[in-house]
Amino acid sequence: LSMRKIISFFCILWAIQVNAHAIWIETNTRAKLGDTHEVRVFFGEPNQRETPTPTENWYSDLNTLTLSLISPSGKTIELEKKQAKDYYYAHFQVEEQGVYKLNINHLVARVYKRMVLRYQAVAFVTTSDTNENIILGDKKFFQLGVNTISQTNEQIYHSFYKNRPFKNENVVFDISKEKYIKQMTDKKGKIILSNEETQEYIVNLARQKKNKGTHNDRKHLFEYTWLTFLFHNEQKITQLDR
Repeated sequence: LSMRKIISFFCILWAIQVNAHAIWIETNTRAKLGDTHEVRVFFGEPNQRETPTPTENWYSDLNTLTLSLISPSGKTIELEKKQAKDYYYAHFQVEEQGVYKLNINHLVARVYKRMVLRYQAVAFVTTSDTNENIILGDKKFFQLGVNTISQTNEQIYHSFYKNRPFKNENVVFDISKEKYIKQMTDKKGKIILSNEETQEYIVNLARQKKNKGTHNDRKHLFEYTWLTFLFHNEQKITQLDR
């Protein structure tokens, strides 16, 4: 490939991520045994979380996505979601001590600008105040390693793609419409973000690769996979505020 084509390819990739819509999960990361816990799923631009896309206007078949819950003992269930104006929501009973993991992995039915889109979104809920490193996501696609306790000075993330470190790749942290941070992972897929930057942001892992074929009778040239994780400092966020 010529240098011009290589530059154009990465410009397109970056433009998709900063301008397109994604799915993300919002929930309180803390829970107590016996609680009925609420989870919300939004669609919109990650840097404009205050103005999500109304559910009646969600793209393609995103309304049919599956929200999975993995209990501390490893049992996986599909949560029954209900539609609100700006999000879908679901509830589950906190019946075990430990970390619950939430996962969305949805292959979009429509081909978008010659791309097959796969949206991933992850979150966790814990009953413990103990520091614990966990892995969220699907090892066949993106995974993100996080710590269950917000650190005082920095957050450390470990990123993986198809069960291998997502090394030397750009990761975007969406803070607001006016502000984002782009950092590169190291050779182990690790990235560190200072907590002084913000109290809330979305972590974006994204990759586009060539893949010619057809999807639901529509031709495509690429596949695009995008994972989101919403970080909020639990010392600041005590309840869902919308």
